[in-house]
Amino acid sequence: MNSFINFLKRNKAYTAINLLGLTISMTFVLILAVYVQKQLSTDSFHDKGDRIMIIANDWYASAYHLKDHMRDRYPEIESYCAFMHENKIQAEIDGNTFSADYNYADSTFFDIFSFDIAEGDAEAFKHSVNNIVISESFARRMFPDKEAIGQQIGENTVVAVMEDINNSVLPYCDILLRGEWMEKHNPSHNMDLGNSGSVQTFVLVKENCDLMSRRDDMLEYFKEIWWTYKGGVSTELRLIPLRDIYFYDTDSIPQLLKGDKSVVGMLAMVCIVLLIFTIFNYVNMTTALSGFRAMEMASRQLIGASRTGIFAKLISESTILCFIATALAFFIAEGLSPAASGILEYDFSIFEAATPGNMVILIAFIMLLGTLSGLIPALVLLRVRPIDIVRGSWRTSTKTIGSRIIIVLQTVTTMCMLTAALTMNRQINHMLEAPLGYNTENVINIENNFGMPDKLNVVKEKLLTLPCVANVGYGQGTPLYGTNNNTMEIKGLGYISFQQFIGDQGYFDILGIREKHDNNAPYKYWFNEYAFKELGISEDTQIIMAGNDDWESKMPIGGVYYDFKVRPLLEDQSSAMIFNYRDKWPDQLYPWSILVQISGDKAEAISAVEAAFAEVFPDVLFKGRYITDEVADTFKKEMKILDIISLFTLISIFVSMLGLFAMSMYYMSQERKTVALKIIMGAERKRVFAALVGTFMKMALVAVVTSIPVGWFVMERWLDSFSYRIPMYWWVFAAAAGITLMTSFVTVLWQSIRTADTNPVESLKNE
Repeated sequence: MNSFINFLKRNKAYTAINLLGLTISMTFVLILAVYVQKQLSTDSFHDKGDRIMIIANDWYASAYHLKDHMRDRYPEIESYCAFMHENKIQAEIDGNTFSADYNYADSTFFDIFSFDIAEGDAEAFKHSVNNIVISESFARRMFPDKEAIGQQIGENTVVAVMEDINNSVLPYCDILLRGEWMEKHNPSHNMDLGNSGSVQTFVLVKENCDLMSRRDDMLEYFKEIWWTYKGGVSTELRLIPLRDIYFYDTDSIPQLLKGDKSVVGMLAMVCIVLLIFTIFNYVNMTTALSGFRAMEMASRQLIGASRTGIFAKLISESTILCFIATALAFFIAEGLSPAASGILEYDFSIFEAATPGNMVILIAFIMLLGTLSGLIPALVLLRVRPIDIVRGSWRTSTKTIGSRIIIVLQTVTTMCMLTAALTMNRQINHMLEAPLGYNTENVINIENNFGMPDKLNVVKEKLLTLPCVANVGYGQGTPLYGTNNNTMEIKGLGYISFQQFIGDQGYFDILGIREKHDNNAPYKYWFNEYAFKELGISEDTQIIMAGNDDWESKMPIGGVYYDFKVRPLLEDQSSAMIFNYRDKWPDQLYPWSILVQISGDKAEAISAVEAAFAEVFPDVLFKGRYITDEVADTFKKEMKILDIISLFTLISIFVSMLGLFAMSMYYMSQERKTVALKIIMGAERKRVFAALVGTFMKMALVAVVTSIPVGWFVMERWLDSFSYRIPMYWWVFAAAAGITLMTSFVTVLWQSIRTADTNPVESLKNE
């Protein structure tokens, strides 16, 4: 061991590079591995998780009273739980108002799900509709100096504190309320299954029962009791196991958290690739370093050391370095976990993931890596007779096929990641800058929590007196997220789904949604251009017939609006039905959205608008955002992928540079004698320098050429997933190639100059 320590001291640069490269690589391998593992283990902790399912259909999750219709018909179901989530609901403690995230659930919630209780009694949740459970985070925030149990929040009493909901499809909540409050707050949650879009129905299947076999019967039953099936709006029924929901490919489960298979799959791939290159890089550098110890190992053999002893020594030394690097990586990864959680939008901790099973896997990996990185150099050294090493007739060389392949593969990875990062950045910016057909600049979208138009008119007048406010409009939703869906049967054409856009003239003026022409028909329905194409009718059509052979109704078409993008660019275009209340928003119609067009500084403007609302409605929570920010949010997944790709690109470049630097150091050390002889024989130093650099630049050039078709193929597949995409630009590959080649050049430049400038006499003396 002393000889190993002395060797490390003599070769501090190599040691530092080897440890640094392995530590950095393992840091990010650990972060990615823990994140992927946690994603894949979502909802795995529930004791009865294998028996929990959710009922879902084509468009809607469920309805609050569906359980009451099903209870007597399906004995296979042990228990039901209706569930709904709402963000930023106003609540009150001791006369002070605040906003909180709410979950509504039936009294069976803790019988079905295994969320841990930190304080109080979960059973008390069943005893009264007014009993509530709060989260630990909320309890610490709202009751830092007193007992949370027994506290009043509005008309409700805290009976338990549960650990924060995490690693589940159920979203985090500050407050868990009884499901009965859903019906109290919204009468459409009725036995007629009126409100079918905001509730999920979970079921707990009895042991040894197969609910899936009753799916066809359930579908037929729903056609009898549920309007959405009676009318043919919904045609499918899905019974989804709880542990499949997170990655289930559907939009029919609103409010529940969903994972992204593409992101997790990509990160898993990144983790595997990074792990492979970590292994390759470490083994490669360790093998290169072994050349410096050839004399020592030969001497040991000549004085009687066995081959087994040499193997054991090199493997144990390499394993120790692996342990040191991994331990450092473990603590660094934990320190970076908050930042990584922010980027990935998912909380996780390296320390929390250090379960006995995971630690066994990690230790096994260290042992494997240590064995490989020690075994390969040992095999290289022990292939040669010790006497040849002592005489100096043997020399290891980095010009092996394996070394070159590893360097080329590292450089290919760097080039491909640069190509991906540049392409994705351009595509996302292209979508952000794409014409939507409506105005998004300087428009605040305010969620209406304030009441009917007669109450809002006071604040509207106040807003219009502000210098920063240009216009105010009422409407129901915005084009970005769609509004109310209106599915109707058109005679001879079947069912057609429209997104309804209802607003006053201010709403349409602010958004810049314009009429194309008036059909001079009795004013009722206006369509966008896409709707006419989907219906297969002329834009000057004045009447269409709704209904079928049994009934029909005239639909007068007032005219045509120019197309505007309904929903984000990532989704297909939709037919739009427009109702423009030109003169005045009807007093009896509840506006969902209040649009405010501003000028000047955005931060100052939204503060002034919020202050105006607070003056008129001091006790109502203000929820307003710029539409441009809402548009940007729709590309969160793509931005997340871009951040990950960019970070991985930087890591790849850095690790490749470290590996290349170490290999160049070793290569140059082996070439000192050759270089010295060339200079003594009269070779120009610049030619010697060019030859040294050329070896590595040839490998970099091979990598660049290899990576172009790979990068082109992968990014073309990715771009094809967008309806509004950029072409593949040649300059992306040129830029990536330029950065890659420059990185490779800079990495080997210093060592090449140093070797070429070394005094040839001193080089020969040291040989």
